Amino acid sequence: MLVGMVGGILASGASRYYEDHADGINAPAPSMVHILSHAETTKVLIWASLTANLVAMLLALFQRLLTVEECMEAWIAGMRAVTVGLMTLLFAWGVGHMSQVLHVGPYMAGAVGSSLPA
Repeated sequence: MLVGMVGGILASGASRYYEDHADGINAPAPSMVHILSHAETTKVLIWASLTANLVAMLLALFQRLLTVEECMEAWIAGMRAVTVGLMTLLFAWGVGHMSQVLHVGPYMAGAVGSSLPA
């Protein structure tokens, strides 16, 4: 999974960098910062994790360690275990975004004022 993530991040970052510099002739050589800033990390992480799940299932099936039903039951149990953390993370992102849109930080700083130590 790690190889898939690193390779996917570098590939997506480089391809998006060159898409942004469509002429290609005058595009400066991308640095690692440019590549990482253009990478689509969310898509890469999703694809890498799905690929790792598939590889793990295929290894278990071909070595006859698990049946298809057992693989699917284990995968569903794993998804259930991750769902609570995922939902918490999604809600935290939503609250963070709403706080930025509504300018909660500057409001709280003005409301609290100098009553808190620096």
